[in-house]
Amino acid sequence: MQAFEPRNGCGIGMEFTYYKKLSPMVGAVLALACVETIVLHILAMAFLGGKVAVVISILDSALVFILARMIHDFRLRPIIVDDDIVVMRTGRKLSFPIALCDIKGFRKTWNADDLKAPGVLNMALVVWLNTMFELETPIVRRGRKITTIAHCLDRPEAFQQTLGQLRGDLAQTRSVG
Repeated sequence: MQAFEPRNGCGIGMEFTYYKKLSPMVGAVLALACVETIVLHILAMAFLGGKVAVVISILDSALVFILARMIHDFRLRPIIVDDDIVVMRTGRKLSFPIALCDIKGFRKTWNADDLKAPGVLNMALVVWLNTMFELETPIVRRGRKITTIAHCLDRPEAFQQTLGQLRGDLAQTRSVG
């Protein structure tokens, strides 16, 4: 947790990172994508010819670039708590501003079935989450109502404690589910 200068000059301005948990797993996917690019290029060269191999390699290289950029963005775009807003992020792909008053409470326990529920947004991507909270007012994104947000933070206790201090009623973490 690091302090930063809030954009509007007021508020608490805190950042909560998640890159230490997410980057290694997405890095493993990146490594597999690199191996797949090389193997697919060799096979395409052998069986389909040079022109097809180049096209396939360009497409695969785009995937590798996207994954590398995603890992880079994890570090640059942390979760921000500023004034009465929490901006939940996973790189550039997912970003949701949430009013503190819209957070109903944190869950103490969850299972795989909870993550598959229709109203759950799993921002942890390929790792097991360590923070899950419910919303008072659902967020509508692309026609989907999001009632619960799950994430994997580097310091989940500090995040929950900070939000609990900002909202006294969150201090009593609820067991939901």
